[in-house]
Amino acid sequence: MSGPDPKSCRRRRHLIPFKALLCAALIGLAFGVCHFLGMREHVSALLRAAADGRTSVAAAKGGLYVLLYFSVVLLVPIILLGAGIYVVLALVFRGRRRRADASDQPQQG
Repeated sequence: MSGPDPKSCRRRRHLIPFKALLCAALIGLAFGVCHFLGMREHVSALLRAAADGRTSVAAAKGGLYVLLYFSVVLLVPIILLGAGIYVVLALVFRGRRRRADASDQPQQG
């Protein structure tokens, strides 16, 4: 029984930054939709619901908006930086690997 094909693993590795960018875009899109729907106005309902001891739909909308806001402000930049660093390091190490492979091959002459 053989293991996974190394070429297919290398091809899948290049999808990692794409998946990270897709995830960041989806978080941004979800926040944009919530902002467009006016959920920002429901954030103040969180304080009223906490003071009254009861929950409401407005508090749930406000909680979702706050969660997505902090995801956009804190999580998305980290995802983008990580994807960028991954791509740069992959390019650096790919160049080193190609040079090492070229120097290992016997020269014809």
